[in-house]
Amino acid sequence: MHSFRELFFSPKYPKEIIKQYYINLRVEFDNSRSKYDDLPADITDKIEALFKEPEMTWSNAYEIEQHLAHICDEETLKTDLKRHLVSYGHHFSTTKHNHYKKEISEILSGNQSIEAKRSVLLRILNALHSFYTERAECLDYGFIIRVRTAITYLIGFALFMSSLVYCYYAEHMPLSSELLLITVTSGFFGASFSMLTSLKKQLTLCTIEDLKVHHRLIYILKRPFIGVGAALIFYFFIQSGMLKGSLFPALPIPEQAQLANNYHQISLMIIWAFLSGFSERLVPHMLKKTAEEI
Repeated sequence: MHSFRELFFSPKYPKEIIKQYYINLRVEFDNSRSKYDDLPADITDKIEALFKEPEMTWSNAYEIEQHLAHICDEETLKTDLKRHLVSYGHHFSTTKHNHYKKEISEILSGNQSIEAKRSVLLRILNALHSFYTERAECLDYGFIIRVRTAITYLIGFALFMSSLVYCYYAEHMPLSSELLLITVTSGFFGASFSMLTSLKKQLTLCTIEDLKVHHRLIYILKRPFIGVGAALIFYFFIQSGMLKGSLFPALPIPEQAQLANNYHQISLMIIWAFLSGFSERLVPHMLKKTAEEI
């Protein structure tokens, strides 16, 4: 069983990608050590220490890769230059890519020293690692925003439902509990059905970073609760009389005129309060118009 924190905030991600990255780095490191016996001890010790870290992280992997650039042979340097140049072209502008492409072409075709090749490789690695780190931070911030937005919505939904329950039991608002229950469950069912039918398309378009966010329970529950909220607002649209016609249901009206009027007024108040929160410009526009009239 997952803990509450794992389900909602920090579940254990699949580590296969970073494991594969570490395996590739380990193979490259072992090949370098098998070819040369006089590798700098300070660099090899640092690499071994990073491999022995209890947790595999991308920052450690990037550091290992930069250390490997200092001890690899010339043929490996040439291969890495070509390989990382392709990655560089995927993430940076054509102008920057062409600059490095020209520089690498001149280095590989001329009699440049191995240190010159290593210098270019390190510069490309620094740019790529900075890009990957910034992208990862953006994804983390995006996830935090999604989670906090979902939590805020769920709190608002809970407060709204609590106020309805209070009004109902305090007899300020004679709701039909059966009708309200059908409305809530239908909204939840409709939203979950929509999620199910669009799941295949969504999974096709998602990246691995998107899946890390979308698989969390709080993200999955957000859409059905939005459906419940939308169904409730539609319910009050009907009760307020703002939606009429043969396509819309005619809900029963309380027999007592005073109760019917109270119900109508409360429903209108809920609709306008929701619209005020939904639209950022509604209330400022009303205030501006009122000020102009005064």
